[in-house]
Amino acid sequence: MHVDLAIVGSGFGGAILAMVARRLGKSVLLLERGSHPRFAIGESTSPLMNLLIEELAHTYDLPRLLPLATYGTWKAHYPELGVGLKRGFTYYGTQPGERLLVAASPGDPCADTHWLRADVDHFLVKEAIALGVVYRDNVDLAQLERTENGWRTRDHGDEADFLIDASGPKGFLHRRQGWKEVGFCGYPNTQSLFSHFVGVKLPSYPWPLPPNNRVPSGCFGWEEGENLLPYPPDAAASHYIFPGGWMWILPFDSGVTSAGFSVEDGLADALGLSEGNAAAWERFLARFPAIQAQFGDAQPIEKWHYSPKLSFRTEHVVGEGFALLPSAVGFIDPLYSTGMPLTLLGIQRLATLLEQGITAEGLASYEATTFAELDWVATFIAANYAAFADFPRFVDTTMFYFAAASFSELARRIGKPELAQGYLLTKNAAFRESFAAWQENKLSLAEAIAPWNVAGLADPGKHNLYGVDLEDVVRGGAKLGKTEAELREVIATAEWARCE
Repeated sequence: MHVDLAIVGSGFGGAILAMVARRLGKSVLLLERGSHPRFAIGESTSPLMNLLIEELAHTYDLPRLLPLATYGTWKAHYPELGVGLKRGFTYYGTQPGERLLVAASPGDPCADTHWLRADVDHFLVKEAIALGVVYRDNVDLAQLERTENGWRTRDHGDEADFLIDASGPKGFLHRRQGWKEVGFCGYPNTQSLFSHFVGVKLPSYPWPLPPNNRVPSGCFGWEEGENLLPYPPDAAASHYIFPGGWMWILPFDSGVTSAGFSVEDGLADALGLSEGNAAAWERFLARFPAIQAQFGDAQPIEKWHYSPKLSFRTEHVVGEGFALLPSAVGFIDPLYSTGMPLTLLGIQRLATLLEQGITAEGLASYEATTFAELDWVATFIAANYAAFADFPRFVDTTMFYFAAASFSELARRIGKPELAQGYLLTKNAAFRESFAAWQENKLSLAEAIAPWNVAGLADPGKHNLYGVDLEDVVRGGAKLGKTEAELREVIATAEWARCE
């Protein structure tokens, strides 16, 4: 069999790319060395990622992909797929009063989601097959070889003109080509341990709230008051921040919770993390009573996954007859869930190349953009690690992420994507320079993010509680090239501005 395109790796990125390629009229072979359903990390979406799903669904006529963009449509169309409600980003420090809540949506129907990847990836593969993608699993990738005219599988005799590697960090081409691991300049060495659990308790909210905001211990809810909590704190991607690392907690509707932590080598050594087992997990819990209270009775239902070196960056993105998705080029850290939107941006760019014709110039541009985005994300997350020991400093650091993400989303929503080129404004030199100037104490936080702050961020009066307020968007209209009146008109008619 001869095809236009072979894709190695059938996770969500490989499967969606296969679907897009089919809509572009390409014949596609999707190769998987394992089988579905299977465990995968990368489970938390963001508003920008959901917007990218919408864009792919509309641009390439993939209506069955569209319901995955919001919690409400997901539950209505695919209730059988494992999902969790993500109303925002919740952060806890180690001291009383240290907390930050940043809403990602004004309500549940339009909320972000946590993906149970075993379900979602399997669903997307079946969708790709339904569109005519040829799928083979349990493939011996050693049988996949380069030929004079493309690629060939020795065992099946399949031939492909071009290959895209969607197999993840240290994946197919990195191993086959014997490439070196380059790493990220100035990035700390980190390790990680994670699994899925049942029996995780809700936190007891050991920190004080603003006036008239009291959350009863262990209660999944909130009370009205002068300064409202923007959402129930646990209906979110929850994070514990501590010197040397952080922990994530992602609840699914089924009662399963994805949880794990990433720590620098020094703390990993103190924890004996290299054992990669329950004993190492228990030593971690013993250091943090609040976390231990949540996980004291929890039981893992998935094997322990230990990564002795979490970050990864290979030395190539493209070559003669091939390209890598960003997820196969590099990985930094689960913080801010950057891997999934980077993958979708890569899919958009590769789709343009497939549609317009793959050229050396196009591949070189794709490579430069992929490296630039990964390097910028690594620079930013390294700054977060440096701030973990100082929670107020960490909160200020997060404001750059939320400023860039919200500005980028709104620019795309109003039809001005040129204002926000590159993930988290990678191609905006002024934004990156402002971040550096803030780090060097040359600019205040408010000054540094002002040109891109369309979400009312860095406001002391909000007590680290940031809800979705479209009036903040209206007031920031000039930054998006719109008058307040024009933005009000957009908001009045746009579906994304409603949560129904």
